[in-house]
Parts: sequence; C-alpha cells; structure tokens
Amino acid sequence: MERPPFSVINLAQIIFALSSLVDEGKNVPIEDVRDHAYAGDLWHYIGDLGAKHYIGFQAYSSPPWEEFRAWYVKEISDNCRGMEGRERRKYGIENNGLCLLISYTAEILQAGKNLKLK
Repeated sequence: MERPPFSVINLAQIIFALSSLVDEGKNVPIEDVRDHAYAGDLWHYIGDLGAKHYIGFQAYSSPPWEEFRAWYVKEISDNCRGMEGRERRKYGIENNGLCLLISYTAEILQAGKNLKLK
C-alpha cells in the first residue's frame, strides 16, 4: 500500500488526466466538484467523467492506492472549503470545475504537504 509522503509524480498524473478531460471538451459545474469532494466520492466522479480511461488515472484506482486517493480527495475538499466563493478571485476560474480541480491539484503541489519529489 502506498503511504505518505506521496510522489509529486502522482499528482502530475492526475493533472494530465484532468487536462485530457478538458481537452475533450468536458465542462462540469464548480458546484458539482464541491459536492463530490464534500461527499468523499470525488475520485469516482472524475473517473466516471472519463478519466478512468487515462492510463495514469487507472493505476491510482487500484486497491494499493486507496490511501493516496483518500488523501487527495481530502486535500481537494479542504481547498473547496477554504476557497468557496473566491475561486474566480484566486484562480481566475468560474466556469469549469475541471479547471478548478487542476488549480487545486497545483495548490497541493505548491504546498508540498506529504509530498516527495520522486
């Protein structure tokens, strides 16, 4: 089982998967991202949007990565709570929840909490 600290590579793979969804033209309401983050099922929601077909996302959906997934969803949920209503001012995002997820994932990288370089 993968345990913290997690590699920044793990978060980069998530950014790649989210970017591929945006590139496909996917657009989800910011409120949906918040709701799923608060409910704790954000990982499955992202997968159902199509990320489960991205090889990097698939790898982290397997049982050994359960702790990583829980950590990621909690970090995103914490960012949602801290930034709710201020997303446009901080990140310039107000239309697509996937773009907000990319920014929140970058925020996790920037903070560096429970992360290692490789």
